[in-house]
Amino acid sequence: MRNPTYFEGDLRATLLEVAEEEVASQGFAQVSLRSIAKRAGVSHAAPAYHFQDKRGLFTALAVEGFAELGTRMRGALSRLGAAPAAERIQELGMVYIGFARERAGLFEVMWRPELHHRDDPALKAGAQATKDTMTELIVQAQQEGWSTRPDTLHLVVLGWAAVHGLAVLWRDGPLADQNEGADPYELSRAVLGTLAAALQALPS
Repeated sequence: MRNPTYFEGDLRATLLEVAEEEVASQGFAQVSLRSIAKRAGVSHAAPAYHFQDKRGLFTALAVEGFAELGTRMRGALSRLGAAPAAERIQELGMVYIGFARERAGLFEVMWRPELHHRDDPALKAGAQATKDTMTELIVQAQQEGWSTRPDTLHLVVLGWAAVHGLAVLWRDGPLADQNEGADPYELSRAVLGTLAAALQALPS
């Protein structure tokens, strides 16, 4: 019989993994430290050794999410090398959407600031690094000849809103359901390609 006061392995990592699974399957509103502990097979008090409260748990999940998303984004840009800016933007968007699909629990928690300890340094750094990667991509595009007339921040937010919106529409169903059963992957890729082409065509 498992001793509920003892856990063989990395309990913190296990609790985060269980929490991610529960958010993805049930939604964050149904998650509690007690339910996570029960599923992990430890006492209901065990999570307190790693997380002061549920916000602490969600903050740690969000930090993990931003770290992985950042790794994926930087890896994609590295692989693309000197590809045209429009292609880099399209691919980075697809990486973002792919992450949202594959790590749905993390993605849900990352963008719910009401769930976090907002002053957590690691959380703030992770979120800023994600935005910085997007900003760097737009700045590079402008240096390569794209229009500098629109404010760089406006272009970053426009691209971010489009990518995030596609990710949510795909996750929730309307991207396919309300577009005659279109393949969500191909539709997302085409929309991002159209967006990148439109940004590239802006007058200088």
